[in-house]
Amino acid sequence: MKKLLLISFLCAFSAIAVLSQTKGQITLEKKRYYLNDKQLDNNELKTLLKSDPESAASYKKATSNYTAAIALIGVGTAFTIYAAVNPPKEDDGPLPGLINDEEMSKWMVPIYCAGGCIIASIPFILSGKKNFKKSISIYNSKHTTGLNNNLKIELGLTHNGVGITSHF
Repeated sequence: MKKLLLISFLCAFSAIAVLSQTKGQITLEKKRYYLNDKQLDNNELKTLLKSDPESAASYKKATSNYTAAIALIGVGTAFTIYAAVNPPKEDDGPLPGLINDEEMSKWMVPIYCAGGCIIASIPFILSGKKNFKKSISIYNSKHTTGLNNNLKIELGLTHNGVGITSHF
């Protein structure tokens, strides 16, 4: 009888270890993120990546880099719109539509600034992508499928007295 109880006890705890539910990994397919063959929207992906502290730190770096890139692109767009709204004035020369060099150089300043801002945003975009991929890989490394090796069996206090507690 003791052997039967011992064997059933060991089988039950090994089944808990092997069959414990773990989340699948986040995969990228056709520019969409999936978890267990279910497409994730931005909010679901955000909450999943923020659920793990290490993944959340990398995700925070990615979002701050993306924010800086979007701000620089916005400033570049504003300079471009300013240049489009305020075109250079035509010269009052013999041919209509001619623009003198001084007026043209004044008009090109916002265009150059816009190009500089947009080019300056590229490193932020690349860094944001790198940190976002790193965040997903950290999440995936913590949430593997299959055997869950985080099983703890302890002798401790329960609601009914002293007993064996299992944490997984």
